[in-house]
Amino acid sequence: AIGDTKKVKASINITSAMGAINGPASIDWSNRRLVYSGNLRYNNINLSSILGSDELKSNLNGKIGFKGSGVDITKMNADINVRLAGSSFQHNKFSKLNFDAKVSYGGLIKIDTLLIVQSPDTMPDEFLSDELMPDAEISEMFLGGYISVNDTNPAYSIKSGIRGMNFAEIFDNDIFPNKFSADFELAGSGFDPDSLTAVFKSSIEEYQLGDRSMFPFYVNASISNASISNTSIPNTVNSGRVATLESDFIDLDISGSFTFANLISNIIHSSQFIAGFIRERIESFKYNKAVPVPNSLTEDNPSAAGIGDTIGIGDIDCRIVAHIKDLTVISSFVEDLNINTSSTIDIQLNRADNKSSIKLNKFHINELLIEQPGFSLTTDTLHLNGLIAMDDADSATSFSGLRLDLDKSGEV
Repeated sequence: AIGDTKKVKASINITSAMGAINGPASIDWSNRRLVYSGNLRYNNINLSSILGSDELKSNLNGKIGFKGSGVDITKMNADINVRLAGSSFQHNKFSKLNFDAKVSYGGLIKIDTLLIVQSPDTMPDEFLSDELMPDAEISEMFLGGYISVNDTNPAYSIKSGIRGMNFAEIFDNDIFPNKFSADFELAGSGFDPDSLTAVFKSSIEEYQLGDRSMFPFYVNASISNASISNTSIPNTVNSGRVATLESDFIDLDISGSFTFANLISNIIHSSQFIAGFIRERIESFKYNKAVPVPNSLTEDNPSAAGIGDTIGIGDIDCRIVAHIKDLTVISSFVEDLNINTSSTIDIQLNRADNKSSIKLNKFHINELLIEQPGFSLTTDTLHLNGLIAMDDADSATSFSGLRLDLDKSGEV
């Protein structure tokens, strides 16, 4: 190494049981901004030895180049290039990993990544080569885009593609697909689910789990801010959120004034209350009880232990519309089950001043088929609507109103 108190240039040559690193590098702090560069090669790097964890056993070979100035992510300019070839991590062997990133003044980070995985069966055991074998089974994963972090509401746009990836082998777990090919796109701003705006698109071309496969399908989603009519106060508009999901299997729209935490807690609380109420009524009929069953959930109602606590459940006013288009995919992965339905569910959830309601605008089943050994259920057209109103007082939830209308045509 040569230099002075303001700059250093060095030729690095380190070899140990953890691996080897060599190449030139320099640091210059003579100006107000730190300037740095390097072009290093590394061989046989074993992260297990460096970090003291057997789970990180690796053999990494390649080079890394970097050049830039500044250390504050919002004010720095830097380029980094990483190349790995003929390397392994845990039990996975891969042929190439190319990673390029550029950080521009203003906190703009651009990334471009390509990963090529070669089937272990076509790679020599004695050494790892970065040359692809003629009969090798190749998988690829690439990712590119940008993230802008110089803001309280970061913006991003990312595209990714996967070709023939065997995630079951990579993660050594059969719950993951053994062949997966897809394209993904994500663009938006922010990361907090209650304030972000984003659009997500995906196209899954190949999904194979064991000996079972799915036809190609798509899943798209979006979330944004919107002006929403207040269902409790006519002719008033509140700022709200709109979240949508579109796929070959189900379309879902959620709109209104809500946070996801409050929406989930309200759905769980109402579902537990209704389920407990129905269970108690069934038990009363089953055992011919003459004593009326409580219609509230309190500490005195054993089946509802813990459900009566409504502390922390926030107010919401939202509408949920779901169009179930095709559930036959479930039959592909659940043995001895045949299920198919086409239906629409439209509900309005409201909670304010310790009062909550579930308005069932529409529950329309066009057709329903469920078949299992010893059980079969089929129906043609069914319409259901109604209103369930509940009061929360003194940590007890009770019905304040209940109306359900059923219209059935065809046979069950």
